[in-house]
Amino acid sequence: MNAKTVKTGLFAALWLVLLAGASAQPAARREQAKERVEAAHIGFLTHKLKLTPFEAQKFWPLYEAYRDDMAQVDREPLRGLRRAAEDPERWAALTEKEAEELMRRHVKALDDKERIRRAYHTKFMDVLSAKKVLMLYVAEVQFKEAMLDKLRERQGPPRPGGPGGPGSPGGGRPGPRPGRPGPPAPEPIWE
Repeated sequence: MNAKTVKTGLFAALWLVLLAGASAQPAARREQAKERVEAAHIGFLTHKLKLTPFEAQKFWPLYEAYRDDMAQVDREPLRGLRRAAEDPERWAALTEKEAEELMRRHVKALDDKERIRRAYHTKFMDVLSAKKVLMLYVAEVQFKEAMLDKLRERQGPPRPGGPGGPGSPGGGRPGPRPGRPGPPAPEPIWE
């Protein structure tokens, strides 16, 4: 697995966490939060890419189609994996054959995502310079990291023995990564 695949997986996990936490909220609040994140994402990319009006006119519809295609690939395999992992009874009843099938679908989804990435890379290169396409990829990672950092800030310090806390397997990052630029959006977007 390459670093891009791992980071994409982390972003998908972040969305799962955000959506799981948001399920306790009324639907209207969830939708508002989703809209704020989307507005911050667009603002962040706009700031980083410094698109001309002509580039923006060509880029944004293409980028939205890219994100829609990627979201379609994410939905089903992640849903099956999550159902199996979150339900202790289902997990205990999961056979090796079923686990292999879930993994096969997950790997297929990763392959499909890579295929989509490659196809859109060519399309992005048709409307943006190589430097701007490269900045797009960097900015997407920076935004995801900033969102993870913001989520960690809201959750507070890790509990001892809890996930990411002292004594937990793998440790985890304790908080925002120093030197990482956050989104330039005004603070109210994050609240």
